[in-house]
Amino acid sequence: MLDHSPFAAHLGTNYAPNEAERDQIRALLVDPDRELGQIDAAIGRLREQIAELETARAPLAAKVDAHRELLSPVRQIPDEVLGDIFIACLPPTHNALVHPKEAPLMFRLICHRWRAVALSTPGLWSSMNLPICINYKSYDAPLLSVAEPWLKRAGELPLSISLTTSPFDSMTSEPEQFQVIQSIGDQARRIVSFLARAHVGQIRSILTAELPRLQELALLCPSSDSPEDRFDRFQWLARAPKLTRVSLYITSDGLSLPLNWGALTVLNLTCFPGGPARGLDLTSAWAVLQSCPRLVRCNLRTTQTESAQPVLPDSPVVLSQLRNLSIAGDFQPADFIRPLIMPQLHMLGLGWNLHDWYKTAVRGTGSGGEFVLHLRDDLDAAQLTRVLPLIPPVTRIEMFAYNSDQLEAISTSSMLQALSSVDFGDRVNAEQIETFTVQRYAAGHPLKTIKAILNSENTITTLRAQLQELIETGLELQLTCEGRRYRRIAYDPKDGISLASL
Repeated sequence: MLDHSPFAAHLGTNYAPNEAERDQIRALLVDPDRELGQIDAAIGRLREQIAELETARAPLAAKVDAHRELLSPVRQIPDEVLGDIFIACLPPTHNALVHPKEAPLMFRLICHRWRAVALSTPGLWSSMNLPICINYKSYDAPLLSVAEPWLKRAGELPLSISLTTSPFDSMTSEPEQFQVIQSIGDQARRIVSFLARAHVGQIRSILTAELPRLQELALLCPSSDSPEDRFDRFQWLARAPKLTRVSLYITSDGLSLPLNWGALTVLNLTCFPGGPARGLDLTSAWAVLQSCPRLVRCNLRTTQTESAQPVLPDSPVVLSQLRNLSIAGDFQPADFIRPLIMPQLHMLGLGWNLHDWYKTAVRGTGSGGEFVLHLRDDLDAAQLTRVLPLIPPVTRIEMFAYNSDQLEAISTSSMLQALSSVDFGDRVNAEQIETFTVQRYAAGHPLKTIKAILNSENTITTLRAQLQELIETGLELQLTCEGRRYRRIAYDPKDGISLASL
């Protein structure tokens, strides 16, 4: 009826009908209003039926779902396999974090069975990274009560422990922290890996214990003249006869440390002078290397200038297994390298950063026929030029700071003909990359890959356009945009301590 309404032309307009038309409209709507009421009533009845059905469905669906859960594949996994899956969820590069949202503590919160399996799987609890420093009191307060039962759950498995204490606070003023470190010391005979950033005196209860199984040790200990920090002059190292991987950032001499030098395969060593400790000079560094014929990775920083001419080794220092070497100090790198015979060397780092203490190579190391050169900004072009003839042909360079002299030398050096890849990190801008690349090609030394982190997508687009001709000849630009980043000298304890260096 309304489909053929005489008022169709006026619908949706501001037309005002007269009185006769108003009566006509009222008469026209009588039947449609009746039909509309019938439809609304039918809808109401259907809604009531739907509500009744939903009410009946809810308890039935809950029972069905509960039964279906019994068929879940994960319920068929044996406890032993589930425990292995949990272990596979642990972080691969650092010890397990003591944090409720990280493995293994998170597994306790899923269900009763997972909690029981987690608590009865010793392998989940055999590593621990524990921050117990003053700056993280709000974070570490509930963790102190977790540490002791954590270690007990590991059963008799070997332990890997990393911890951070506050280097500015005495342990005696924090009895809870002292208790945690004491509980770790009670398990010292089971520790195979121990990494700590702390004053030596703060972790004395661990270091004075017998450490018969300790294989890897990393200590970053701020220099201090306090008797507690200098106890026994590190003679406690003699109680760890199985050490093969050592990282030390300490106040001490070099060779005076009672290490089994001949057994070491990894050595990161920075010894500062203080009191009777002379630190590490160039002559001592050579002596250290001569005592470590099995080294595979080494990071040495000299901290003492020679009072006289360095004493060269009586014979060449043969390091037949050494693959990665990083050196820094007040000396000419070429003078340091010249007495060394390193037939397997694939990575050389020149220059120093505290980051190197626990990662010998931050971004990568050479493999196969590749040779990687890591450069920091404290190496000038002349020093670099003297080093290049003493090492294998460099195929990749990674820069950790911007140095215009270095960049100029790399772009034009005839001794870098094998160079095919340069990783600038986030240390140079697009203009410097373009200038470097053009100079490199102009010198007749093309590249395969350039990697860099730039500060905007527009910058990346512009650089690609400027180097398009070279890209068409085979140059690969691996450019990412992450803004300007600065590496932290101090790490967040919640990040764990990387084991990549050990």
